Amino acid sequence: MKKTLSLLLAGLMALSMAVSAMAITVTPGNQVALETIYGINGSIYYPIVGLDPVDPGFSVTPNPDALYWFGNATCPVNNCNQKCEVYLLPAETTSLPYAYCKFHGFNLVDFKNVTIPGDTADKTYKITTTSFAGGSILLDGNACMGEKIVNRGATVNVSVVPEYGYITEAVYVNGYYVGDKEVFQLTNIYRDYSIRAIFRKVNVNKPYTITASAEGEGGVYAVVNGKSIGAISSLTGTYADKVTLRFTPVNSNYYVENVVINGVSKGKISTYEVGRMLADMTVKVTFAWNCPFTDVAKEHLAAVEYVSEIDVMGSPNKHIDTDKFMGKNSVTVRAMACYLAELADVDDKLESVAQRIQWAVDNGLLDAKEDQYVKTTWTRACDMLNAFVRLLEKNGNLTFKALEKADTAYAVASAMKLVTEAAYKANGAITRYDMAEICYAVSQLEVK
Repeated sequence: MKKTLSLLLAGLMALSMAVSAMAITVTPGNQVALETIYGINGSIYYPIVGLDPVDPGFSVTPNPDALYWFGNATCPVNNCNQKCEVYLLPAETTSLPYAYCKFHGFNLVDFKNVTIPGDTADKTYKITTTSFAGGSILLDGNACMGEKIVNRGATVNVSVVPEYGYITEAVYVNGYYVGDKEVFQLTNIYRDYSIRAIFRKVNVNKPYTITASAEGEGGVYAVVNGKSIGAISSLTGTYADKVTLRFTPVNSNYYVENVVINGVSKGKISTYEVGRMLADMTVKVTFAWNCPFTDVAKEHLAAVEYVSEIDVMGSPNKHIDTDKFMGKNSVTVRAMACYLAELADVDDKLESVAQRIQWAVDNGLLDAKEDQYVKTTWTRACDMLNAFVRLLEKNGNLTFKALEKADTAYAVASAMKLVTEAAYKANGAITRYDMAEICYAVSQLEVK
């Protein structure tokens, strides 16, 4: 009978809001035996059938009177208003007990609706702590070996603290295994509590590996035992090492968008204390660009980021609307020649527009006699781009993989996925977005 009841209640508690057609009948004032060990779901302890303690040799025999019935309360589900049988779990640390309604199953119910026999506002309760070799239990920040008396309704912060060379193996609350949880609260205390902690010694010299990767402009840096070791992609350490990871953007124009540790998102954090290493770890960081422009379309963001960060294309306005990229504006032949000259000028030798134009003429991108102030059409843009990439190949004594078989200006732009055949034939004017994409595509070319 006990086993059947245990399974039934465990199922009901786990489902919480599930409707049940089977009501539990108890005699008012009595206790219902429940043969389970308790697990934890968030801050709520609930019964899990068949879960064994980590170390049965140190486990406490659970009190068989594990589920208490206190009386009737109003069902907490909106518009129900049915009178409920109220149950309270000894290992449960929240201030709200469960109410059982035959229409809604188990739900949390407000304490004010429950009268607990023998409990009064001036009553005190006892918290007993026991810890084995390798660590201690702190109550409200103070080490406690023995007993602590607290007032009815008090809140006590519990910290389980392993010593150097040990980890927390198991924690028991009122005899029930609650995992290796090291920080929790006993809130709105209305009963005695016993807390036990078991610690396990670890091999402090066993090596573990941190594998780090970064997406975007930034890197993962490590500080080991107080000493900076710079950027890392992989780091080997032991429990004896104290490791701090720092996630650093390349400059102030970037920020940490997200950090994922062992598959779990930690959000926009800048540092992470690994502490004492106990297992291999993976770290993935995503850096994002703080776009200074308010009008950039998402599909062109990467290209605009590239030209902005290398200072090739800024806002076309110097005094007004400087927060606008004006991506749909057209580009003149003169402007395109200057942008490509800047793209090639890695040593910053070209200091003026006149010098950039002369560079474009000298290297075959411009004809000195052509009208430089007309809009750049796609055919003219492809001719200039073709001359530019071939100049890069010649000066660098290299070959771009994607352009090896491109034998026309259009073939070059098409291989770089910059223009379709229809757009090329239509020969419309290119925009600042198109120009940014051209520069970005050049930066992505792979060498054979």
